[in-house]
Amino acid sequence: MADEQATGTTVISKWVKEDYETSELDLSQLSVEGSDALAEELRHWPASRKRVKNIVRQSVGGSQREQLWLTVTGGLQFGRSSGTLYSETLQDLFGDNTRQDLSCPRPFLPPLGCQWWQLGAAGQAAGCRVLVALERTHPDISHCPDLQPLTAILLHVVDDEARCFNILSSLIQAGNDGPPVYLEQSQTAVAASQRCLGQVARKKVKSSYRWLQSGLAPRAEGSNAGPVATDEEMLQAMSDWINWIFRWLPLMTVIRV
Repeated sequence: MADEQATGTTVISKWVKEDYETSELDLSQLSVEGSDALAEELRHWPASRKRVKNIVRQSVGGSQREQLWLTVTGGLQFGRSSGTLYSETLQDLFGDNTRQDLSCPRPFLPPLGCQWWQLGAAGQAAGCRVLVALERTHPDISHCPDLQPLTAILLHVVDDEARCFNILSSLIQAGNDGPPVYLEQSQTAVAASQRCLGQVARKKVKSSYRWLQSGLAPRAEGSNAGPVATDEEMLQAMSDWINWIFRWLPLMTVIRV
């Protein structure tokens, strides 16, 4: 991995590199050299939270994205405290046959199906192993469609599926400890989040909300000033907000954001 970083290649898992469709994605866009300032501030997290935020808003080197995710999500601490939880969970579930075919657990399945962002067969298998392990270690989660696409994103920048598991486990655990909640974990919570987005948009970004209302409303043929969508219709449209990010934005935009 040190050799990969020396040549400016993105930090990316071996199972991803083997099957990746590089013709459709320019990995060099993430191969920016890391910032010494960011590396230093991450050593002082969380006291350096504001300084890290300012640096990240400018740019993050490809070689630093894994460490950034591990640090700010608490995945590093979770890994230290949980030890070999991930490998032990896989051993309990599958024994020595960890390479068997798996699918995304139903509680984590997005409405429009899995979004893997060009991960090859090996990368998708790694993602499914992470998700199955999360289902076993967090059986109280009944509905969390954000988890699958987030897992796919992490496998593009995190060099080990166990560390990916630690990051996601930490995000899940943060919600159980109280606000802020990063991942809604039930149908009710997801629905409340969708309704909240519509209400905030209507109040805080009125011009954009009105623009969406006029764009979503059906128009009579030849009419320039058709009706506007109702608030309920807007709510229904905004219920797909996760797809706006995880399915319709380019991968590079999602990773950078």
